Amino acid sequence: RETWFRVIPDSCATRACSVCDRYCVVGSLPAKSDAMLAICSVLQRSLHPVHARAWQYSRRPAHVTNMLFQGHAPLICRSTYRRRARFHFGASAESPDVPPSEPDSSTKEPQRKSSGRFEARKYVAAEGWRSVVSGARAATDVFARRLRGEVKEEKWSVAMETVVEVIGAVLAPASNLVAVYQEGDAETRAEVEKALSLINSQMNRACSAIPCMPGVSRENLQIGSMTGAWLTPKDGVLLSQLEGDEAGTVDKPTILYFHGGAYITCSVNTHIRLISALAHTSEASVLAVNYRLAPMVGFDEILEDAVEAFDFLLQRGVPAHRIVLAGDSAGGHLALSLAAHLAELRPKDVPGGVLALSPWIDPPMSLDSEEDTWRTNSDIDYLGFAIAASPAPIIFRTLDEPEAHPFENLNRLPASVLAKMPPMLLQAGSNEVLLSEIREFASLVGSSKATLEVYQGMVHVFQIFLDVEPCALEGLKAAGSFVKRCTCSTNTEVDVQVPG
Repeated sequence: RETWFRVIPDSCATRACSVCDRYCVVGSLPAKSDAMLAICSVLQRSLHPVHARAWQYSRRPAHVTNMLFQGHAPLICRSTYRRRARFHFGASAESPDVPPSEPDSSTKEPQRKSSGRFEARKYVAAEGWRSVVSGARAATDVFARRLRGEVKEEKWSVAMETVVEVIGAVLAPASNLVAVYQEGDAETRAEVEKALSLINSQMNRACSAIPCMPGVSRENLQIGSMTGAWLTPKDGVLLSQLEGDEAGTVDKPTILYFHGGAYITCSVNTHIRLISALAHTSEASVLAVNYRLAPMVGFDEILEDAVEAFDFLLQRGVPAHRIVLAGDSAGGHLALSLAAHLAELRPKDVPGGVLALSPWIDPPMSLDSEEDTWRTNSDIDYLGFAIAASPAPIIFRTLDEPEAHPFENLNRLPASVLAKMPPMLLQAGSNEVLLSEIREFASLVGSSKATLEVYQGMVHVFQIFLDVEPCALEGLKAAGSFVKRCTCSTNTEVDVQVPG
């Protein structure tokens, strides 16, 4: 019943898998060695369907080395190998299969007893320490590269490169958690939900001390079952001022912001610097809400929360044409989905515009080409780990019901709906994995409604690095100008822009 693999020689260190509690081998192999090529060849044929897309875009030995030996070993250990296999140095890639044989009893690793069940609290405790170690190792690697005169991206400062690498190392195990949920039974899924709740609670508590940008005030509020924050820049509309206004009398733009986090994590607190900076550059008040998260709820419930937040503004006197829907990553997907929902069912309430920062247009990752940036940018973007397992089936409830959700892939929205949507500003980095799907969406919408800004050298949601990257501030200033323009004028003629 053990699911493990073993790499010869025996000198490789052995580590217990932190997710499924089975053994996997961790060691250092040359990326182009015969043994590594043998492993790659077997992976190509036997990879579990959940991770097939990771292999589809990662047919390079170096990347598979990362999957096996740099944080994804639990994923491979749990899902791919259902028998014992041995890979010998000297095996060729063309004929990698070696008949399985029992290890000699004198060299067999001791097996520890385990129930084999995923336990939320143990996982969260282990991942807390792992995140610290992985983050420290990533930062050390950056400084070591810099000392050798190597840089990952010419436009990045040391601080930017360090932050990107640390975030990538810390977030990488998220794909393991998604895989465990997708493959698990009801009890395992309940434990994964508990683990996500614990992680989100700890993250939200840790980020609660992060201050807003200077000149922006914050008021916390409750909208139904949601908590949220009202951010007011200098001379902006205070929350208390809305209570007595009649409908349609608010004469300043308002932003309804949805945070990112793949619909399974993060909160207003984690994104408060970005959101408050947007309030500052746009000179607009911002309503940011903590919508419910998957897998506890599906996308339909999340969209209901978005509609409720939008109606909250309408009921307090903010006219629809003075509201800009905004969000980053999954939040960008939610903002665009809400705009499409309103355009189709409530055309009189279509907002003044949509601001989408690195929007997650295609959660199932449907694009499949050599030029797909999931393939070309996964080694440089900190979001590259997500290629291993998309949470889309969890979010859109297609795990057990394969019928596609209408908002699962925004590149498949009907042309009749796209034609009714408001002006949009889409921002993306040239090094981010989502660039291909964002470009396709901008092309479908057309230049008469969509402005696409691609910032050279930047990664996913680069605006969140505003404290270490000047380009992030440039993007936020452009976003602020868009908010002012689309809420003050009926002139929505825009074009595709490529800032330097």
